[in-house]
Order: sequence, then structure tokens, then C-alpha cells
Amino acid sequence: MKRNIKYLFTGAGMLAVCSVLAKLLGAMYRIPLTNILGGEGMGLYQMVFPLYTLLLTVSSGGLPVAISRLIAVKLAGGDEKGAAKVLNVAVVALAAVGLAGTLILLLLNDFIAGVQGNREAALAYVGIAPAVTFVAVLSCYRGYFQGRENMLPSAVSQLIEQAVKLALGLYFASLFLKKGTAYGVLGALLGVSVSEFLAMLALMSMYFFTRLKVKRNSVHVRRRRLMHEMPHDMTYFGPDTQVNPIKSKRKRKKSSSGRGENLRDSRTVEAGEELIGLNDERAFSSRAARKKENALRKREAKAALKEKTQPAEAVTKGLDSDFAGDMTAELGLTAASEGLQSSCKSTGQKNVHGVREILKSIAVVALPVTFGSLVLPVTQVVDSVLIINILTSLGYSASAATMAYGLVNGTVMTLVNVPVVVIFAFSAALLPKIAKACYDRETVAREAGFSLKLCSALGLIMFLFMFVYADPLVKLLYTRGLSDAQLKLSAKLLKFSGFSIFYVSVVQVCTAVLQGLNKAKKPAINLFAGALVKVSLTAGLLYVVGIFGAVMGSIACYAVTAVLDLVSVRREIPLFLRADKAYVPVLAAAAFLVFGIATRHFLSFLPPLLLLIVSVPVAAAAFLAVIFGFRWFEIWEIKRLIPFFSK
Repeated sequence: MKRNIKYLFTGAGMLAVCSVLAKLLGAMYRIPLTNILGGEGMGLYQMVFPLYTLLLTVSSGGLPVAISRLIAVKLAGGDEKGAAKVLNVAVVALAAVGLAGTLILLLLNDFIAGVQGNREAALAYVGIAPAVTFVAVLSCYRGYFQGRENMLPSAVSQLIEQAVKLALGLYFASLFLKKGTAYGVLGALLGVSVSEFLAMLALMSMYFFTRLKVKRNSVHVRRRRLMHEMPHDMTYFGPDTQVNPIKSKRKRKKSSSGRGENLRDSRTVEAGEELIGLNDERAFSSRAARKKENALRKREAKAALKEKTQPAEAVTKGLDSDFAGDMTAELGLTAASEGLQSSCKSTGQKNVHGVREILKSIAVVALPVTFGSLVLPVTQVVDSVLIINILTSLGYSASAATMAYGLVNGTVMTLVNVPVVVIFAFSAALLPKIAKACYDRETVAREAGFSLKLCSALGLIMFLFMFVYADPLVKLLYTRGLSDAQLKLSAKLLKFSGFSIFYVSVVQVCTAVLQGLNKAKKPAINLFAGALVKVSLTAGLLYVVGIFGAVMGSIACYAVTAVLDLVSVRREIPLFLRADKAYVPVLAAAAFLVFGIATRHFLSFLPPLLLLIVSVPVAAAAFLAVIFGFRWFEIWEIKRLIPFFSK
């Protein structure tokens, strides 16, 4: 427990905590936004994000990883100017790429909206277009600070981004809504662009002050070096330099012996010079000994650090998906950034100088990460085209189809994402241990088994919460923005969508384990297989069950990915999961359902908030009583869960 608390105060821990807070703010932002824009407005709002996310992934997907490595190589050799050059080259190149993405959204907005099935979304693309350029530049500065092993600027920029979006997005949406729903969506997306711009300015300001601090420190270092290199005869300052002797305030007594006194003084001076020379030799020899000892310690530390950082760096090569893998990959990035400069020294990575070499090095690292991150953005773009067009072909109006799309991807998925962020918070302290213990398969197996049991239990209870309390939860949060029919539809969609929470929790743990074992390609391949299943089922089921086909496609996607990930993990390490305890989660789920449904039925006369306050703790207590009563967790695992028993 103490180690986990210490981890939270490291750079990686701070970035993980701020990332959780930022994602919670982002998820909670859509709740008041739904009450402002309504169902159709959220549909227009959500229509622009798949293509926007795709352009962001192409323009800045793997950049922080690539830039941080190049910056670390430069700083490992003390080359501050080279690090600044890498950043400048990256900013210019990526600003051009981001500007191209911005122009695509501005010039082709009407065509894209027509392909998606509702041309009213064209105005929304105008509001979000500038953010593509801002995020591309922003990612360069985040990579720079990660290369300096300073995670605080990235964490602060994430909080600024979400806080400004929450404030200005809601304000602009309310202000512009008077002109129509499309203009209200435009205002909300302008808030997103402004938030990215201010986050970019914040990072640029931090970079400016960092450069000033580095320059001041370099001046002090040069001055100290000059003082240590100063010769005894002062000829360093030039042959004409005169040194004025320091006059003592004490009055000298006149010597009566004259010549004898002068001779004694000269002998004393010679003896003093010999003593000074001897002391200099001793000091020099002691400094040399200390240098040798420090060099030996550094080599030993580098060898130990190499074993720790190599598996962590492998984490950054994995998927960077929008829902299941984004937070795990982000946590892997923070783990890999710790000790990055020392890792670059020990592994002897190439130090590039020319502009072409810098761009080539960035592309070599960034492109694999970017391609691995394109799976879900491409799938979401396909969904945004399929859902509205198929529903329209079935007889729905464009407005009704857009409303249904907004309820699924805006209203419902907002509530689903909140538990996923909570599960990610529990995973924050588990992933570094898996990455560092890469070569100890028994330790990895123990950590993986514990993580899987913990996160699957959390995912299960949160799915059950969504299933049992969907109606009062939706009424509590969205009464002001949605009609009664939309509230009922949202509650039904939430009951089905909650299934994906359990599968996503399994995917997160398995992805972390595979990335920590330097098998980062496997979760990306598994997610690609799940995405193919999602697109196929969605396209077919939309004709059969309407908008519920999109929800079933998402559940199938993460179910297939979770099963494939478990198989991949099982091939690498043995999972310490007891087959004779498999009935425990089933009994716990039954207990939650019985107590939850019973209390909700008997307390149905209460308002939604009071109903949740009274009923949820009863159902949760029944679930936890079965989990701990039937010993789903081992004794050592319970000690890790309860801080009082932790050493």
C-alpha cells in the first residue's frame, strides 16, 4: 500500500491520477450537455467525433512516444539545443499535418455530413475543425516534457482542457441554442476547440519558462567550471592581468632582525606552497576515486534500470483505443516515461541531428503506434455512417435517426464510461508491477490473476448497477433534456449496454498484461477481430431490432476481444484462478439482483435520488458479502485490498 501511495506522487502517478480526473470530467460533461441540447442535439454532437478522432489519431497518435524518446536521447547527452531542435522540427511538421486535417473538415463538411445521413451536422464540423491543429501541436509539447521525465505539464494540460471544455462548452451551447439546435451544437464544439487552444498555450508557456530555467542553470554551470579550471598563476585571464593584493587592516610589527626575518618568511612560503601542492594532489586523487566509484554505481544502476524500463517501454507500442484500451495504453506511456533518459543512455539509442533524420525517427516510432490506434476510430466512423443511413432506410426520419444515434453514443455511453474510468483508477497501481516483473513469470501470473479477479468483480457489480437501476438513474440525470419516450428508450439501451462494462474490465487487464510481457501486437489484433464482428453484427441487426443492433454489436465486439485476450494471456502465463470458485461471481450477481430488484420495488414511491441512496447500498452489501464470504479473494489478496492489513 505504501508503495502504491508513493507511486501516486511520482510523475507517472500524477499523470495517471490527472488522467482519471480529466476523463471523469469529460464523461460528466455530457450529462448537462444532454440536458441543454436534447436527444437530436447530442446526435449531431456525436456525429462529428468519429471522424475528428480519426484525424487526431492520424496527425498525433504516436507522437508523444516518438518525440519523448528523441528528446530523451538528446538530454541524456546534455544536448539542450538538440532537444529544442527536435521539438521545433516536430511542431512545424505536425502543425502542417494538423492544418491539413482542419482544412479537410472545413472544406468537406457538407459532403461528410451528407454521407453520414444528416446535413445539419455540417455546421458542427466548423466548430471542431481548429482543434485538429491545436491537438497536433499539443502532442509535440507533451512528448517534449515526457522526454524530460516531467509529467506534471501533461497532467495540468489535461485538466485545463477538460475544465475549459466543461465551462465554455456549456456556456456557448446555451448561448447559441437560441438560433437552433445545430447552432447549439456549434457552440459546444467551439468550446472544445477553445479548450485545446488554451491547453496548447499552457504547455507552450511551461516550455518557455523551462527553457529560461535551463539557460540560467547552464550559465551557473559554466561559471563554476571556469572557477575550478582557474590556474594558480592567474595567467588564464591573460598575460596583462594584474591581481591587486589584499591589504590587511592589521598593522605589521617592524622586524628588528631584518635579513634573517626575510629569510624565514621565504622558507615559510616555500613550505606552504609544497603543502598546498600536496593537498591538491590528495584532493585530485580523492576526486578521481570518487569519480570511479560513481561511474561504477551508475553502470550498475543502468543495468538494473534497463531490465525495468524495457518491458515498460514495450507498453507504449500497444493499442491506443478510444474505449477499451486508451486508458491502459496511456498508463503504459507514463510507466515507460519514468527513467527514459537513463534507459536511452544504457541502451545506446541513436542520436539524430538532421531534419530528415529527426522526421524519419519520429515516423519509425509513431507509425506503428498510430496504426494500432486506428482500429476503433475507423470502426466508429463506419458506425456513424451505417446507423443513421440504415435507420433512415427503414422509415425513420433523419431527425429521429440522429436522435437514436445520439442516445446510444452520447447519453448511454456517457454513463457506461464512468465505471470504466473507475476500473482504470484501480488498474493504475497494478500495471507498473506487471511491467517491472516482466522476467518473473510467476510474479506476473500472481499479479495478473489478482488484477483480473478485482477488475472483473468491479465490472460485474457496475454492470448489475446499470441493469437494475437504469430507469431511476436516467430519470435523475436527464429529465430536463429528454422527453418521456426518450427517457424510456435510454433506460432500455443502458440496460443492454451495461454488459460491455464487464467485458471491458477484462480487456483492460489482459491488455496491460500482454503489453507488459512485450506482446503488444496481440491485443491490437484481438481488438481488430472484435471490431470486424461489431461492424458485421451492427449492419445486420439494425434491420432486425433497430437501434438496439448497435448496442449488441458493441457488446459482441468487447466480448470477442475479451475472450481472445484471455486466450493470449493463458498462452503466455498460467493464471492463478481457481476453477472451483467460478460459482462465486454468479451467486454474488444473484444476490445483487434479488436485493436490488426487491428494494427498488418496495421503495418505488421514493424519488429517484432517495431510491438510489437507500437501495444501492443494500444490494452492494449483499454482493460483497457473497464475494468475501465464499472467499473469491485469497487472504494475501484481501490484505492488499484493505490498507489496514497492508505492510
